[in-house]
Amino acid sequence: MSDNGYYIGNDEDGPEIGDLKIRFAAVMPTDITLVAQQKKDSFGPYTTSTGGQIEELSVGLFSAAAMFKNAQSANTLLAWGLRCLGVFLMMIGFFLLFNPLSVIADVVPFIGNIVEFGIGIIAFLLTLILSAIVIAIAWIFYRPVIALLILTGAVVVAFLAVRAKKRQ
Repeated sequence: MSDNGYYIGNDEDGPEIGDLKIRFAAVMPTDITLVAQQKKDSFGPYTTSTGGQIEELSVGLFSAAAMFKNAQSANTLLAWGLRCLGVFLMMIGFFLLFNPLSVIADVVPFIGNIVEFGIGIIAFLLTLILSAIVIAIAWIFYRPVIALLILTGAVVVAFLAVRAKKRQ
């Protein structure tokens, strides 16, 4: 006997290959809500007509509408999280791409800081424009109005950036 279970071997403090440690735990019955397809005496994911799969389990009693609403909310949150991560990584990529200019300008310390600040602004503007274009292209078939609005916004930002550069 050992720690609410059994240990089969020579020394519990120095286990070796082939030793066994067996523990038991009880899972108390509780109410759950399951969205899946019944397959004989078990459950599996439901395959939709478009090829997607649905399989959700929540502890507690919920209506079908609440289960689908929770799944949709989780999916929306994941999608926006991945979009934000992509935009963040694109900005880091642009910053790293142009960062050697800052290192070269570091010969004179305060000029290096100014160049690095400028690189940050350029990386931000490029990220804003290109990530909006990528998102608009991804949405063009599913949400064409939103995609065109995003694309128009990206073009306006690019136009304003070029116009501001020409003024300087």
